[in-house]
Amino acid sequence: MGSRAFIDNNFSKGKEFLIHFLDSPEFTLDTLRQIMPSGSSKRKKFELAQDIAIAFEEGKLSSEQILLPYVKRSRQWLSFKLGQVKVIPKQREAQLLLNEFGDDGWYGSIEDNQDQSKYCIRTL
Repeated sequence: MGSRAFIDNNFSKGKEFLIHFLDSPEFTLDTLRQIMPSGSSKRKKFELAQDIAIAFEEGKLSSEQILLPYVKRSRQWLSFKLGQVKVIPKQREAQLLLNEFGDDGWYGSIEDNQDQSKYCIRTL
């Protein structure tokens, strides 16, 4: 049984990194189809990842259009803390996670304009 997490194998920053991230177990085929629904029903996961990376590079997709379906998808694990945030941790731009393997810390926020939710990603 292989790893169920994305492992950075020293991919080049930018499009190559994003293609491998999107093709990893971190993204399901259904999640990729949510990001780029048109003409994606018969595309293999790697091909769809390539299409999304090209659209992102060309400015046709924003980082939020890619990351929002990612943070909202169901997972086998979940860690959270209830209550009010007393101090908002310093965050790096979430878009950085689409270009390179991030450092330990918080990234965000990723905003859902439909329900005004905000999401942050913590990398370890």
